[in-house]
Amino acid sequence: MRRILVAIGVIMVLCGALMCWPLTRIFLTHEWGHARVLEIYRQPHGDDVTVRAVWEMQTGTGAWLIGDTQRSQFFRTMGDPQTSVREADEIESRVLPDNQGHQTFVKAFWKANDPAGTAFIIDVSETHPWIRYITGLALCALGLITARLAWASGRWRDA
Repeated sequence: MRRILVAIGVIMVLCGALMCWPLTRIFLTHEWGHARVLEIYRQPHGDDVTVRAVWEMQTGTGAWLIGDTQRSQFFRTMGDPQTSVREADEIESRVLPDNQGHQTFVKAFWKANDPAGTAFIIDVSETHPWIRYITGLALCALGLITARLAWASGRWRDA
């Protein structure tokens, strides 16, 4: 039974690591910070609209960058997201400043040697793009705990 629990723990850790790999790779190769969405532009596309977010961020001391590049939750290059008009309204209310000036910041990533050419934000149409990575981290932690407790239980019995 102990070996089965250790194997299950190792499998959980591996699955969690695979789920977290895109985020880990981006954190190892890019700098990150917070960006402020300045404007959302809509372009009609049939019954839906294409949403383009223009954002700004500070990449260093006094260095500001304005961009419009978005990537998917898997950090893959993508075009501007296409949504319904109702969803576009929801996106604007979520990321643009409200009447009191409060605004939700979005995560921005860039390479230190070329911030202007590599900077991007995560897709603004996704409300919870980080759920996959939180689940992966939880799997890793639960797998490590399971494997460690199973491994230790055999050592306690031997003593």
